[in-house]
Amino acid sequence: MGIGKYAIVNLLDKWVEVYRDPGARGYREKRTVGLKESLTPLALPNVTLKVREILSAARLLQNMSQSRALNRTINRYSNLE
Repeated sequence: MGIGKYAIVNLLDKWVEVYRDPGARGYREKRTVGLKESLTPLALPNVTLKVREILSAARLLQNMSQSRALNRTINRYSNLE
């Protein structure tokens, strides 16, 4: 029934919000995890993910995406000359 689990990575406020166990009235489990905490995926119980590292990776992906968009814009304008 729907999406089994998902997470919201909030770079501005530095937390990760995890939703699991969907039901008829929404997700039964909602957990907000702060910068100094860790998460353990249900499918990988021996793995611990530090929120600090998740946020760092998300920031890197965001910067890469912004850089690609800037490069596309520069290329577009340079082709007009």
